[in-house]
Amino acid sequence: MTAPAELRSYLVANGADRQPHGRRFLLDHLEGVHRILVGAKSEPDVCAAGLFHSVYGTALYKPRLVDTARRDEIQRLIGARAEEIVWAFCTLQMRAKALDLSLQCGNHDWLAGKVACRHCEPDRLWSDLIRVECANLLEQHALQEFPSIGRHAREIGIVDAEGFLV
Repeated sequence: MTAPAELRSYLVANGADRQPHGRRFLLDHLEGVHRILVGAKSEPDVCAAGLFHSVYGTALYKPRLVDTARRDEIQRLIGARAEEIVWAFCTLQMRAKALDLSLQCGNHDWLAGKVACRHCEPDRLWSDLIRVECANLLEQHALQEFPSIGRHAREIGIVDAEGFLV
């Protein structure tokens, strides 16, 4: 499924189709993450978050399509809950490692101290954030680098037992 036209147009207007991301452009990656989440029958807020997951830049991917001062604009566009997932994705340091470790330990209370949850409960934000991270890593062919996230991707039906997209 392609990204909704209004959301895709917004990303293009902000340069996602010109911003390098590996050997392609950020828009390609964002749409790939969105496709994975839609295919996994994720909630609409999670799919929207996947489409925008790195618009504020991240610890590893520095380019910012949208300045953080424009959070309200993003909230109006994709919804408050989706934007909260995006904010957490963009601001958590060592996000993939921290999420992988939280799955290993079965402890995700640390998230409450890192991200203020205004639009959903911390447990829900944690599970939504991991779902977006699963799709992000899968789309970049990096899921195998985080074994607990890979197992979780199988448990929630994003990939099959062999690690292939469902």
